[in-house]
Amino acid sequence: MKKLLIALLITVASSKAVYGANLYCVGEITNLYVTSSGNLNVRGTWRNNYTRICNLKGTVNDIDALTCSVWSSYFTAAINNKKQVRVKYLPAAGVTCATLATYNDAPKVNYVMLESEDVL
Repeated sequence: MKKLLIALLITVASSKAVYGANLYCVGEITNLYVTSSGNLNVRGTWRNNYTRICNLKGTVNDIDALTCSVWSSYFTAAINNKKQVRVKYLPAAGVTCATLATYNDAPKVNYVMLESEDVL
């Protein structure tokens, strides 16, 4: 029983180590595109390169297609209305908004928020 408890604690501790601290990237979306496979990719001013957010056809990184569709509408509204977005990532330790992996290697997104303030 003691060995089982130790193994469980090690498993939980190692699963928590996959992600570093929460990372909040705030800025303007300069471009957005969707691939034929359904990947939603955005170019945010915090990275100035494309990162995959989710997939509109199925679940990727535990993000379902419905959530992805709503996020897509937030990004589109941000572009059309000159609003900023806040994207919460769950990256590996040491990653910053400027050093996020790009395209399909981007870390998991935890949430997308459409900011109420205008982009200056």
